[in-house]
Amino acid sequence: MRRQLVLAFGVLLPLLAHGAFAQTSSSSDPFSTGTTSPQVDCTDPLLANSSTCTDGSQSPSSGSQIQNFGQAGAANIPGSGSQQIQGARPQNYNDAGNISGQNGARETILQKLPPEPLTEFQKFVAGTTGQVLPIFGADLFQNAPSTFAPMDQTPIPPDYVIGPGDLLRLRLWGQVNFTADVRVDRAGEIYIPQVGPVHVAGLPFQALDQHVREAVSRVYRNFDLTADIGQIRAIQVYVVGQAHRPGTYTVSSLSTLVDTLFASGGPSVQGSLRHIYLKRGGKTVVDFDLYDLLVSGDKSKDTKLESGDILFIPAAGPEIALTGSVRKPGIYELRDDTSMQQILTAAGGASTVAAESRISIERIQDHQDRTAMEVAFDATGLATALRGGDIIRVLSIVPMYQKTVTLRGNTANPGRFAWHAGMHVADLIPDRESLLTRDYWWRRTQLGLPAPDFEPVPYLAAQSQPTNPVDLRFRAQSFPRRCLATTINGTIDSNANGPTNGSQNGTVNGYNNLVPCYPAYSSNPTSANNNNNNGYGGNPNDLSQSSQQNPQFPFDNQGVQQPGGYFPDQSSQQQQQQQGTYSPNANQQAGSGTLADRDSGLVTQNTAAARGPRTTVQLSAPEIDWDYAVIERLDPETLKTSLITFDLGKLVMQHDAGQNIELQAGDVISVFSQADIHVPIGQQTKFVRLEGEFLHSGTYSVQPGETLRQLVERAGGMTGDAYLYGSQFTRERTRMAQQQRIDEYVQSLQLQIVRGTLAQSSSAVSSAQDLAAANSALASERELISKLQQIKATGRMVLEVKPDSAGIDSLPDLPLEDGDRFIVPSVPASVNVVGSVYDQNSFIFHNGRRVEDYLHLAGGPDRNADRKRVFVIRADGSVLSRQAASGVWGNTFDSVRLNPGDTIVMPEKTFGASSLRGFLEFSQLFSSLAFGAAAISILQ
Repeated sequence: MRRQLVLAFGVLLPLLAHGAFAQTSSSSDPFSTGTTSPQVDCTDPLLANSSTCTDGSQSPSSGSQIQNFGQAGAANIPGSGSQQIQGARPQNYNDAGNISGQNGARETILQKLPPEPLTEFQKFVAGTTGQVLPIFGADLFQNAPSTFAPMDQTPIPPDYVIGPGDLLRLRLWGQVNFTADVRVDRAGEIYIPQVGPVHVAGLPFQALDQHVREAVSRVYRNFDLTADIGQIRAIQVYVVGQAHRPGTYTVSSLSTLVDTLFASGGPSVQGSLRHIYLKRGGKTVVDFDLYDLLVSGDKSKDTKLESGDILFIPAAGPEIALTGSVRKPGIYELRDDTSMQQILTAAGGASTVAAESRISIERIQDHQDRTAMEVAFDATGLATALRGGDIIRVLSIVPMYQKTVTLRGNTANPGRFAWHAGMHVADLIPDRESLLTRDYWWRRTQLGLPAPDFEPVPYLAAQSQPTNPVDLRFRAQSFPRRCLATTINGTIDSNANGPTNGSQNGTVNGYNNLVPCYPAYSSNPTSANNNNNNGYGGNPNDLSQSSQQNPQFPFDNQGVQQPGGYFPDQSSQQQQQQQGTYSPNANQQAGSGTLADRDSGLVTQNTAAARGPRTTVQLSAPEIDWDYAVIERLDPETLKTSLITFDLGKLVMQHDAGQNIELQAGDVISVFSQADIHVPIGQQTKFVRLEGEFLHSGTYSVQPGETLRQLVERAGGMTGDAYLYGSQFTRERTRMAQQQRIDEYVQSLQLQIVRGTLAQSSSAVSSAQDLAAANSALASERELISKLQQIKATGRMVLEVKPDSAGIDSLPDLPLEDGDRFIVPSVPASVNVVGSVYDQNSFIFHNGRRVEDYLHLAGGPDRNADRKRVFVIRADGSVLSRQAASGVWGNTFDSVRLNPGDTIVMPEKTFGASSLRGFLEFSQLFSSLAFGAAAISILQ
C-alpha cells in the first residue's frame, strides 16, 4: 500500500507543479488526514512575487475559480457547457482568450514592437538630406496589443448576424418562467426545453427577439421574454504578406479589418499601407487604403470579417521622401497618380515658416541618373504628378528683416525696431537711463530684500510640533541637531563644524545653524553612524534610538533633558580615547572641545557668520564704455560688412550732433560695457576694500590715477596698532594669473607622471619588491596630484614693506584696480612653529629671539625632520629658506631674527622609490657581508 501511494505521488507531483490542479478555494488533500490546503493571498506584498502568484495559477481575488490559459492561450468560457478557443501566439492569435477574474473583463496589454532596420530608400534619403525620415503611418503600430479585445463590451449592433458559437441569453416569465444561456450549435440551432430546437443562424440581431417569441408561442400563451447575446462567437482569419506578425488569428466576430491589422502589428516597413486586400472565397472583397484612415479619418471601407477571411499585405509601392518646412516630414507611399497636393495634405500641409514660392524636387530618371527641378507653389505646381524615388523639399523663408534696425548690448531695451527714413542713433538711445540694463535694476532691487526673521534658538527652525512641553531654559547649543558647516559670505567653512550629514549648504529651512557639533556626538566624520560614542550621528530623527542605547544621553526625542544626562566634557573625550574614536585635534578640526572651549570658539570664529550674511559694496553691473560704440552695416551692393564707430558719451551726455549718425535699414548698433572691452585703467570704475587698522575702514571708490598710498591717506590713515609688515594686499587679476600658473604646473606634473609610468611599464620588472615599490610610488603621486588640484590661489601681492615700517609714507605708490583688498592687522604677539618638531605651537614673540631659539622652545626637530630644508614664512608673505641664507660667512639661517607673525616650517624627510630601493639593497648587501665576516671569525 505504501509503495502504491509513493507511485501515485510521483505521478501527481508534476501535474501539481504545472498547476493542473491549482485552485484558490480550500479543498481536501488526499494525502493528508482530513486537513485542507492553505489558501495563498497574492495581494500580500510578501507573496506577490512567489511562483504560486506569478505562474498564473493563483488569482488576485481570493476564493475565485482560476482561468488557466496554458501555453496555447486557451480560455475556459463559463456558461451552459464550456468551449475552448485555442490559438498559439504570436502566429496563432486569440483575442478572446484573456478573461480575468470574476467579472470576465478582458485586459489589453500594450507591448512595444521590436525596432525594424532602415529600408534601402531611407538610407538613400539619409545620404542625400542628412536626415533619417520615418515611414508615414508606421508609428500607429508601435505599441501593438499582445491581447486585443476590440469590441468585447460594446453593444451588439442591430445588423449583427447570429451564427454557430454565439451564446444567447433567454429570459421568459408569465405562464412559464425560464432562464437559460444557450449556445448556437454547428447546425445553427438552439434548444429550448418544452419547445425544441429553434434555428437562429443567419438572423440579424434585431430579429432575434421576435423569432424566438414566435417559436415559444407555439407552445405557451400569456408570457413575455427577452433574447440577448451573452457572448459572441470567435472566428479564425489569416494575415499574410508583409505583415509585422503574420499568422492565424482567432478574433471575435465583431472584429473588422482594421482591428485585425492592429492585432497583427500592422504592415512591416516593407509592407504597403495603400493596398491592403481582404480576400474571401478566392475573391478580393476590399482594397483598403490605410491613408484614408490616417489622413482624413475615413473608415467607410473597414469591413467586418468572417471566418476564413484572408488579409493580404503586399510589398510597398513607389515611395517618395518629403522634407523641409512641412508639418510631418517622412517617407510616403504613392497610389496611382498621386499629386504634390495629395502628399502635402497627407503631411498636414506646409509649416508656418514655409516659403510658398517654389518646391525643390530631386528625381531619378529611368533608374540611372538624378536630376533636380523646381515647381511653383501654386495650383499648377501642386498638380505635378510624383514618381517613385522623388525627394521633395519645401523651402523655408529667408530669416531676413525688412526695414528693421537692431539695438543690442548694454541697454535697457535691446531688440529690433522699425526703421524709417531719417532715423538716427539718438532715436534708439534717447538718454542715459536707456543704457542701464534690466539686470542692473534687478540687482539693485535685491539689495533691499528683507532679512530673515530673527530666531533666538537656532534649533527652532527645524523643530516640529511637540507632543509634550519642551524646556528651553538650557542653552540653545545643547539641542540635538545636525552638524552643519558654518557659512561665511556664501562659502562653506568645513573646518568649523565637522560633518554636515546631508545638509551641505549649512542652512536649515533657509536659516544658518552656526552651532558647532560636540565631539561626544561625532568626533570625526567616519564615526557618525557608529554607536560607540553616544549613539547619535547628528540626525535629529535618531534621538529616540540613541536615548534607548545610552541612558545617559542628555535629551529625549522631544529635546527634553533626561535625568542623569550630561553634556560632553573631558571625561567623554577620555572614554573616546579608550574606544579609539577620539581625535586629539578635534578642537581644531571640528570646533569641539569642552563647553567653555566651544563657547569661546563660537564667539571668536563664528561671530561674524552668526550675525548673518556679510554686507559688501560692489558693482551691481559692469560700467558702460562711454568712449566706444559701433554700427555694423551691410552694403546692399557689395554685401560687405563695415563698422562705423561713434563716441557714446558725446552723443548721450553732450548731445554732439556729429556723433548722431543716420541709420540705414539692417543696421546693428552695439553698446559695450567695460566687461566686454578692457578700457584704460584711468577710465575704469574701481572699488577697493580697506580692512583692519584704519581710522575709516570700508569700501572706497577709487578716483582716476589714485594710488594705494593716496587712498589710505584719504581714508584717514592707520591706527597706532597697525602692523604694516603683516598686511595683506590681494588682487583679483593676480589671483587669476596665479591660479593659471598652478593649473599649468599640475598639468605638467601629470604629464611627467604618465611618462614615468609608461617608461616603467615598458621595462622588465626584476622582482616583486620593485613592483610593490612602483605601485606605492604611483599611488603617492596620484594622491599628490589630487591635493595639488585642490590648491586655490589667493592673489596676494608682497608689498616689500620693512618690519619696522609704520605710517602712510611706508606704503608703495601702487596703482589700484577694481576688486583690490588691503588688510592691515594689529601687531601679533606670537611666532608659529609647525612641521616635524616635538611641539607644534605658537610662542610669545620677544625682540631679539632667533630661529634657533624658537626651535628650541618647540623641542627641536624630531627624528623625521629634514633640517636642510627648513624655511620661514614671513608675515609679509615672503619666504626665507636655509639654502638662501648661505653666504660668505657660512649659513646664518639659525641666527636670523624673527618678526611678529612669522612662521617656522620644519618639513619631513621624503624617500623616493629609487632611493628607498637602493637603501634596502645596501642593507641586504651589508648584512650579507656582516654574516660572512662573522663566519670567517668563527672559522679562525
